[in-house]
Amino acid sequence: MAEHCLALAEELSRRVYEACRGCDCLLLSGGVDTAFVAASAARHGHRFSLALTSTYRGMGEDVRYASRVAERLGLRHLVVEYGDPEAEEGLDDVLSTLRTFDPVEVRCSLSVYMALRRALAEGCRRVATGDGADELFVGYDFLLGRPPSYVDAWARGVVARWRFPSVELGGRLGLEVVPAYAGRDVVELALRAPHSCKVLEARGRLWGKALLRLWLEEEGLEEVAWRPKDPIDRGSGSEALSSRWALEASRGALAEASRDGLRPPSGSHAYLYARFKRLGLSIPKPSLGERPCPVCGAPLEAACRFCGAYLDEDGRLHAYSGP
Repeated sequence: MAEHCLALAEELSRRVYEACRGCDCLLLSGGVDTAFVAASAARHGHRFSLALTSTYRGMGEDVRYASRVAERLGLRHLVVEYGDPEAEEGLDDVLSTLRTFDPVEVRCSLSVYMALRRALAEGCRRVATGDGADELFVGYDFLLGRPPSYVDAWARGVVARWRFPSVELGGRLGLEVVPAYAGRDVVELALRAPHSCKVLEARGRLWGKALLRLWLEEEGLEEVAWRPKDPIDRGSGSEALSSRWALEASRGALAEASRDGLRPPSGSHAYLYARFKRLGLSIPKPSLGERPCPVCGAPLEAACRFCGAYLDEDGRLHAYSGP
């Protein structure tokens, strides 16, 4: 089975290279997804002129892993470290572009925005990202114990409606962003790949993205191949921003959100909503027949794109409730 999965991974590598060969730069987190993009490009003769890794105040593990990948592949590597002044400066751009005050999406997107902004300053014009791999190859832990039929249906549903903040942020900056795994040829391969090539039991646990991991191990990137998944905000350290936002959320911000009919589950929700509203942005009301979000009142589909809340299969509400 490993041989079959490696053969599929070789074909995936070629298709990822084809998707990204026109890109001059890469956002490199040092995770499995972006390491696979970097190594696939190198395998087929394309070397990115610059790889960029974002970190908030030097936090997170992305820089360490990305540095290993860049060194192994001979890539020019730029660490984009930003602090509170830069985060404050970029926050309104992120809010107005993505039209969300979901703390998790905003803090993830701030790290992406900082890297893209620096890419533009460095002369990049077309930037590759690792977007799409988690959705296609069982990159999320909550999918690992699910039956293959459920995982397949879930992935097909996501592909039908997915959107990538990196693409929207790149558009705001005048950069073309290419999600390496979102092209038709890659999606086609992913949806026909057997579940056994996506989920693998090894080293005492279940792993998603098995074929990517096995291929990276073969390419000599074993440490990265078996790196556990870190969301962008954890890997780049930007999850710490929520504590700062919560501290800055005044009683007035909480009261204002309540007056507008919101039930902010965290201080950072209240702070970001106040910024969101100050930009002249508003939450749309559901149309007749649409379900309202229990937190902010926006139309609720699989999840609320405004506050990040979602209902699970049993109808239970989930929302970020940290700082």
